[in-house]
Amino acid sequence: MTKLRLNPNKLSPEKKTEVERLKKLNKKPHLDVPLTLEDIQKTEKWLCKTFPLLFSKKRHKPLKVVLDKDIFEEIGDQLPMSRSLVRKSIGYYVNHPLYLKGLLDGNVRYDLKGQESGVVDQTHKDNAQEILKKRKEKKNEQI
Repeated sequence: MTKLRLNPNKLSPEKKTEVERLKKLNKKPHLDVPLTLEDIQKTEKWLCKTFPLLFSKKRHKPLKVVLDKDIFEEIGDQLPMSRSLVRKSIGYYVNHPLYLKGLLDGNVRYDLKGQESGVVDQTHKDNAQEILKKRKEKKNEQI
């Protein structure tokens, strides 16, 4: 497969700006800077503040599958952190015991506006149950 190359001298100023914007979006900052738990928690706090109908520290609703794409589309270029950090924070959020218990109790998934957006599959419920069971067993072994 050959890679297309743009001749910057033949692009209009608007196109040059667009090309630069797209280059920035394709960069992978997570390869340059290691993510810390503090970064993930700050991003989680930002998610709770920006999308309060969906994200919360006290109640964990089942999230729409591939919600990260909706976040990137909604926020666009105004995202205050890297996309990989948002994805990691969502991963951190969905592995919290309250979220896993919410998956077991709920049948509906929710979008950014808190509206119903799909159902929780039985396989996801089974997976959540298995994770919680393993964590409980591990905790009992340590006691």
